[in-house]
Amino acid sequence: MRSVSVINSTKINDSEYAFLRSYALGLSDVSIQQMLSLDVGDFNRIQSSLFKKLEVQNPYFAVKRAYERKLLCPIGYTDEVVKTKTLEFLENHIGKFQELSASREKAVWECYDLLLEFRNDLNEIREEYDGYKKIPPKRD
Repeated sequence: MRSVSVINSTKINDSEYAFLRSYALGLSDVSIQQMLSLDVGDFNRIQSSLFKKLEVQNPYFAVKRAYERKLLCPIGYTDEVVKTKTLEFLENHIGKFQELSASREKAVWECYDLLLEFRNDLNEIREEYDGYKKIPPKRD
């Protein structure tokens, strides 16, 4: 199992990281439990472990703490840029949505993969934005 280091040397495993990414995407506990095919006990165990490691009590603060520790990349641009990028992404991937599997579970995972791909696209915008801000002004 892969572990992701957090600044304070806490180790987050793959399942916990999947929870963090899902919470950052705004998914509910029920959605995460269904997507990961977890029973209530396993879900509660993973969630509890994640919250304990991040020293938080709920998903909101887990995501906030993950951003603070740079485990997740916060989006630092305007809603209008996000809206434009979302529409571009949907236009470019509409065929994938039309071809989703008849199986609900498989379709959910395919949508989840598309959401993660979209999240990566948004992070690229952020990196471009951050790079632009770091360019020093020209001096004459």
